[in-house]
Amino acid sequence: MPLAVAIVLSIAVAALLWNNVSPVELAGIAMGLWVVVAAWGELARRLLRTPAGQRMRLTRGVWGMSLAHFGVGITVLGIAVSSAMSSFLNVSLQPGQTATVGGYRFTFASVHSIHGPNYKGSEGVFRITHDGKTVTTLKPQNRVYIGDQPTSESSIDWQPLQDIYVAMGQSTGDGGWSFRLQVRPLVRFIWGGAILMAFGGLLAVTDPRYRRRREARLPAGAGAEAN
Repeated sequence: MPLAVAIVLSIAVAALLWNNVSPVELAGIAMGLWVVVAAWGELARRLLRTPAGQRMRLTRGVWGMSLAHFGVGITVLGIAVSSAMSSFLNVSLQPGQTATVGGYRFTFASVHSIHGPNYKGSEGVFRITHDGKTVTTLKPQNRVYIGDQPTSESSIDWQPLQDIYVAMGQSTGDGGWSFRLQVRPLVRFIWGGAILMAFGGLLAVTDPRYRRRREARLPAGAGAEAN
């Protein structure tokens, strides 16, 4: 059943993103959906009444297993969707000019000099809008540290379902600057899935059933010596 549900959902995703997703990325989305549906399906199966009219007990081991598998599915989904649907643009802009990436409008508002304890550089100001509404303001920097070591400090707007990045490059010499603009969906899923895997594993190992099973396998007196 989880596999059937995952296939149906994957077909729906393929229909929506037919021109933007590769077979490998679609396979990753299908795999992630399969694991997610299977993880919750296992919990549902244990909660349903058995033919004898009894529900299976949800132990910490069961919860941990389900959370860890759910985390695997979420991470795979995050990687696949982020790879398939990320948008980026390398562009040269002057103050007042705009560019559109992933449905967002990036307006390069201004640039000014900055000074730090061991660096100097420039900071750009970007206004990000979507459907005419202001989403955020990003301020990427181009820094030059002592010893003429240049670095680019990206500015990121962290959102639950997607991240918006602006990285500032070098001056083009005509009043403009080079930038890399990115919109990456479901990046939070990658890290959130890893956290769920870790938490699920920790929860599972605290299940007292595993300790009782270990003690039952030890020879008489070995448990006391081990403690």
